[in-house]
Amino acid sequence: MLRTTATCTVQLSLDCRWLAERILLLLQGPQSMAPGNETMQHAPGRFIGRRPWIALLLVLFISSGLSACQVPVFRFALERWQADAYRLVILHRSREQKTQQQAVQSLLQLARENPRMQIRETTLSEGSPQLLHQLYESAQVDNGPVVAAFYPGRSGIPAGTTAVVLPVSAAGTQSLLRSPIQSQLIRRLAAGDSVVWLFLASGRPDRDVAARTLLTEQLEQLQRHLKLPAAEELQVQPSVLQKLKVPFELRFSVLDLPESGEQEHCLREILLNSEPDLRGLEEPIVFPVFGRGRVLYALAGAGINAGTIRAATEFLTGPCSCQVKEENPGFDLPLNHDWEQSLGEVLLSSPVPERSRAPVTLPIPPGRDRKGAAAKSR
Repeated sequence: MLRTTATCTVQLSLDCRWLAERILLLLQGPQSMAPGNETMQHAPGRFIGRRPWIALLLVLFISSGLSACQVPVFRFALERWQADAYRLVILHRSREQKTQQQAVQSLLQLARENPRMQIRETTLSEGSPQLLHQLYESAQVDNGPVVAAFYPGRSGIPAGTTAVVLPVSAAGTQSLLRSPIQSQLIRRLAAGDSVVWLFLASGRPDRDVAARTLLTEQLEQLQRHLKLPAAEELQVQPSVLQKLKVPFELRFSVLDLPESGEQEHCLREILLNSEPDLRGLEEPIVFPVFGRGRVLYALAGAGINAGTIRAATEFLTGPCSCQVKEENPGFDLPLNHDWEQSLGEVLLSSPVPERSRAPVTLPIPPGRDRKGAAAKSR
């Protein structure tokens, strides 16, 4: 059976990233536009780190009116954005250790079964790159094998950034490839949660309780007031919505990530290493996750407020104006799951078209008024 899809294949012609940087510089003031002065300032409350994603979201909001694609970002990501693969390197001190460690063979087998992992082995020598020696030493082992995982090259995170380094062991291998929180995250996204907010406590109960309460209350309000596009706006028959294997619903949830413990060590490391100023913060941090396990960005401390929560939520539930994954903020978690099986044959979105210089003209579907109702043609 062919997949049933809605028509949403307009390709934007603007350079989102360049325009985002210009907007952010303008927001900082005229002096920031001076030649040689393009430093991104650190936002109070740490909204989204030092990268220009706040301006990029603004660009995407503005450009949404130019796109015929009314499928929300979270749903388009679930149906169309393939998760990028992490690169794993197993480091050995000597060749003899390769056959001595059953955990190495277990890791190799499990990683090769996971399309989100690309793995290789290397034996350290005097001629090996200094970085590999430093990574091995950072794991603080005597002579055993060590595995280093690097973020996907197209994640927006600087190339070569290490996501996690740990000794190869049965427990560590399991933590890297599948943990209880990762399993829960997969179940929720595959069951239709629009966004799952991972909440990492700081260990300071007063701040943690206040931040989590605020997050929960805001998400409950947004879930009541935000509206998803109707079948008419999606340009599909109402029966298509009923045939979807993963329900098309507005649903937010919060998932608590333990602040310590071996089971979730790798997931914590991957999240905390994704931005340079997250580690060492004595503040609660939240990570909105959508699609097939894509993290939008981190909110921390005073950055967890009604405005930032709403901005992230409205972006993820708004129309997918920039359908090309690499032009959107975020990075992928290494979740091993058959998303195609979960989605089934009936989809709301169309594939991202091949890049072309020729413009594509498509009819624009009806919009919505402020109450979320479809606009009537006159």
